[in-house]
Amino acid sequence: MSTIDEKRAAFHQYLASSGVISALSKALIKLYEEPVKPDDPVNFVRRHMGSENFFILGEGKVQNAEEEELVLSSLIEKKNDEKETAVGNVEVESVPTGNGEIVNEEGDKQAEEANGLEEGTERTEATADKLNAEFEKLKLNEKCNSILKTHLDDEILEKLKGVNDDDGAALFDCIKSGLENQDSQLGIYATNLKLYDQFSEIFDPIIETYHGFGKETMQPNSDWGDSQAFTPFPENDEIVVAIRINCMRNLEEYPVVCKMEENDLNESLAKIKAITEGFEDTFKGTFYTTAELSEDQETELKSIGGLMEKSDKNLSSANVYQQWPTGRGIFVTDDKSLIIHVNGEDHLKFISIGCGKDFGKIYQRLVDAVNIFEVSFVRHERLGWLTFCPSNLGTALNISVDLKLPKLHSHPDKLQEIIKSSSIQLKLSDNEVEDTYTLNNQCTMGHSEFDLAKQFYDVVQTIIESESSVE
Repeated sequence: MSTIDEKRAAFHQYLASSGVISALSKALIKLYEEPVKPDDPVNFVRRHMGSENFFILGEGKVQNAEEEELVLSSLIEKKNDEKETAVGNVEVESVPTGNGEIVNEEGDKQAEEANGLEEGTERTEATADKLNAEFEKLKLNEKCNSILKTHLDDEILEKLKGVNDDDGAALFDCIKSGLENQDSQLGIYATNLKLYDQFSEIFDPIIETYHGFGKETMQPNSDWGDSQAFTPFPENDEIVVAIRINCMRNLEEYPVVCKMEENDLNESLAKIKAITEGFEDTFKGTFYTTAELSEDQETELKSIGGLMEKSDKNLSSANVYQQWPTGRGIFVTDDKSLIIHVNGEDHLKFISIGCGKDFGKIYQRLVDAVNIFEVSFVRHERLGWLTFCPSNLGTALNISVDLKLPKLHSHPDKLQEIIKSSSIQLKLSDNEVEDTYTLNNQCTMGHSEFDLAKQFYDVVQTIIESESSVE
């Protein structure tokens, strides 16, 4: 054998006898079998080399030598004309710096990687310390009534705080906003949509408390139904002021917004813009890039409720506004009846609005807009459409109707009686008109899109009839 072949053989024997081949091969096999490839494969391999599921057998033995040898061969195989710096070559090239010093580039690189691992360990420990400290503050805050506080205990914290998913998202990332904003209702977000499964110990009870959706319950298949079932509200009354129906979706090929790199943000924005440029007829409109909005355009979008702003403190703490306004955009149809937000809280938010009485028309416009997008959205077998916030899971459908109720305003007990058996929330509108109320659905799970919309529609009809009959 040549000198270099001898060195390769000796190095191969060293790797085998020390157990490196076994650990590395098993990690690479795991990476190969992973159905959804991680964005950071190097970190994936590092973590799984130390995983208890990929143990090393002593005295150079391996659990599946044939399989692992194939993996190793794919790493060190090279053609005869390749340079000696390929994998398997233990010789390191020294490079003169120009000032008489000799620099070992490979040695420096290894030292940098070692320092990086050490710094990463220190950051992880610092995060764990901060998590413990913030959790103690949460437990001691008697004014905090968040669902997170109700269900997060010491046992769950200890079990999950050191568990990272493939993208490096940890428990602290998910609950950071809830720890910083202890007046929030939920206090948790999914900084990777796979965490709904990996952190089910905390997500499942929170979902059940908010939606009444137990961990054994299955979200029905998506079903928009027939919009003709919604007859228009009476034209001769002034009760219905405005209708707004929206839903969220996330694209399978990208991380959630708070974890997206600049290229992901820009690439996804370009893809969505290209789709909207193909819209025809009543869906024709204008695509605005948030970074290029003029003051006049911002004012116009705000007037129709279409401006996407970074004004939510909870989302800000969850890093949703990172790199803002990069990769953000807004599409508006020419008749201002449909708005699409790109890379806000979720990748897409479809908003269908109207000041008329035709609930079915506004509903159908949303259905048509969602169906135009022939892309893959993230859906979970049990939880339905996956969203950044657990409050929107399932159908990811949110309905809001403003009603002017001067008679029922004087009979709040009658109004509460109508909605008490539903999951609809009722509050005075923010438009400074004392007898105008906003109704919206809290629950988005446990029903199909059509069933949820029909239940909401029926409650509105009952309120309209009651308002008309009250003396």
